[in-house]
Amino acid sequence: MAKVSFEIESTFYYSSKECIEYLKGIKGIFEVSIIDTNYYQTLIISYDNSIISYKTIFLEICLFYEKTPENTLLNFDANPEKEYKKYELNLDNIDCDMCYKCVIDELYNTNGIIAIKGCYDEVFNGSRERVRVEIKYDDTIITENKIKALEKEIRSTFC
Repeated sequence: MAKVSFEIESTFYYSSKECIEYLKGIKGIFEVSIIDTNYYQTLIISYDNSIISYKTIFLEICLFYEKTPENTLLNFDANPEKEYKKYELNLDNIDCDMCYKCVIDELYNTNGIIAIKGCYDEVFNGSRERVRVEIKYDDTIITENKIKALEKEIRSTFC
């Protein structure tokens, strides 16, 4: 059994209970818990990764909440039990929360990145001068040099 956590922007149209029931109805998902805060929800999901992938689970979450995947994810951790290499991006002058979400989406869709932990609260509350984003990656799939090249591309695109 695998475990994944996603932080997404809060939605007030559906209850956490409805989302839990929906996700538990999907083959391969065993446990779902949701922690609600003012700005976001943390979904923690136990699942059988031989039946369903965490990427498919995320798409199901987006489908349930009627959100696009590109503008939804704030943080994620695809394997909280295992240690991976870490790299910290320091991004200057993130203009808005949408820019932050675009950066997170770019990282999430990069093969080998296993976890992203950013400071969405700082962006949302207007402290945008320097945003720190910690990533964990599997160095058997992606090298630190590729991460640095991705950081350079992100800086030229979003900062």
